[in-house]
Amino acid sequence: MVFAFTCYIIITLGKSIYNNYQINQQISAINQEIEELFLVNETLANKIAYFKTDTYKELALRQKLNLQKPGEQMAVLPKRDDTSRKIIQIEKSNKSDVIKTPNYRLWIDYFKKGN
Repeated sequence: MVFAFTCYIIITLGKSIYNNYQINQQISAINQEIEELFLVNETLANKIAYFKTDTYKELALRQKLNLQKPGEQMAVLPKRDDTSRKIIQIEKSNKSDVIKTPNYRLWIDYFKKGN
């Protein structure tokens, strides 16, 4: 009878310790999520503050509506097309196909020719 009671107390104590551990793990996870949400909230608050500034408004007007200040001149550059990029890539690939002589070998050949 005493053995059964002792086993019951040990099992009950084990379950309560395990439940306490699980609850602490959940609390830690929730606290970490709260910290992440505070960071996201702070980031969004900073973005909102930036979007309300005159600097952002001026930049947005310049980019989206192509507006400019009085007396300011705008230079429009043509966009690079894909063919010029392909040519550059082909030139780079041709350079990598060439077998290069190691630098030390070039020095040896240089000094041999000098004698």
